[in-house]
Amino acid sequence: MSHKLGVFRKQQPKISVMVPPKGDMVPRATKSEDEYLEVKPESVLNLSCDNSESSSEVPKLSLKTNLTQTNATKMNRNMMASRARGASVTHLATDIWRGGYDFDFTIYNDDQSKAKNVVYSKMLNKLFVDVNKLFQIRYYIKSGCNLSDFQVRAIMVYSDTASYVEPVLRCPHHQAQESEETKHKNAHVLWAQSNDAYYDEDTTSKRNFVIVPLEEPHAGTNYASYFYKFTCLGSCMGGINRRSTLVVLTLEKDGEVVGRQKFYVRICCCPLRDCKQEEAKIQQGSSGEPIKKRKRKAPSSVGSESSNHSELSGQSSPQDSNANSNKMSSSDIYYVPVFGHENFKTLNKFAEFLDTQAGKMSNPEYVQLRERILQTYNHDKLRSLSFKEESAVKGVESAQANMIIANTSSKNSINNIDESKRLDEEGTLLIDEGS
Repeated sequence: MSHKLGVFRKQQPKISVMVPPKGDMVPRATKSEDEYLEVKPESVLNLSCDNSESSSEVPKLSLKTNLTQTNATKMNRNMMASRARGASVTHLATDIWRGGYDFDFTIYNDDQSKAKNVVYSKMLNKLFVDVNKLFQIRYYIKSGCNLSDFQVRAIMVYSDTASYVEPVLRCPHHQAQESEETKHKNAHVLWAQSNDAYYDEDTTSKRNFVIVPLEEPHAGTNYASYFYKFTCLGSCMGGINRRSTLVVLTLEKDGEVVGRQKFYVRICCCPLRDCKQEEAKIQQGSSGEPIKKRKRKAPSSVGSESSNHSELSGQSSPQDSNANSNKMSSSDIYYVPVFGHENFKTLNKFAEFLDTQAGKMSNPEYVQLRERILQTYNHDKLRSLSFKEESAVKGVESAQANMIIANTSSKNSINNIDESKRLDEEGTLLIDEGS
């Protein structure tokens, strides 16, 4: 009996086979891809042969080897990472823990002052980023460690207590825009720009996560960097829906979590504006001053420039204090911008109807206040419109007057013609009679 990897004789119970220089795959009982053993050149396999007394039966071979199976000892990095204990459970730990490897990260941006789509606030430990805009995360560990032995798992979770156990998923609208090539990560909000990225879902918590293996740093650097992006807005209905979120980064080695970091996220259309607003709130709150929302107040006098300026700047004026002392508070009045004069007149009539239904138009004080507000904010426009209307009226009146004059002159001319005809006829009659 012959075999392409060696010769087996019925009389030999044990046989040693030398593997050819080129690596080959020796099949086991079944021939599926998962059942193949990868062997290296110059390795020795010990095969035992079960000698059967009947020469018609094929000898049964059993494989006994001390070789370490490559696929068994070096398990897939993604599979090992997905089994890391406590990495994506329902009650996921979000405390920062640098661990024994001094795990840390930074969100890098070339020029933070000019950034508009990606803004990271160190004060808030929060990333403000627009949808589908790439941002770079640099990972650091203790010097002397081999970065290629580690991987980082990124999980997006809700930071508020009410939604903490729910998985963060993309809205149906953004999921429907993807193709079949990205079907395996359509529900993921956080994507990594890497061919080595591994996307999966925890079977217990149903949380989505993405894993990237750390690579050896380039010459002159001490970090491994990856680019990420968020594929859904924080305001999308059916998705995040304006709930606060954070990203948990876990450093893993050999299926164990050895470090943890986190940062908060706001996915919005105006990252720079939202970042400045939230930092201003924190600074104002830390100074001990209560945070109040400023309300626009109606001016107490018509055409007062100082009152208009104080309203727009949010500062109070003596006129405002007098208005606040009145029974009719101007803080109960709201402003609705409208485009176009016709729309303004229609909206004004509807507002008068609503005020009449509420019984406010019967209050003379409110009527005067309302008139002052209309005149203050629309004085120039209404004056220009009234001037145009007056000009139009005058033009119509002058045209009508010209038409009347024209009609009168035409009537006079007709009468003159008739009168001349009559005189001519009378003169003709007189001549006839004289002759």
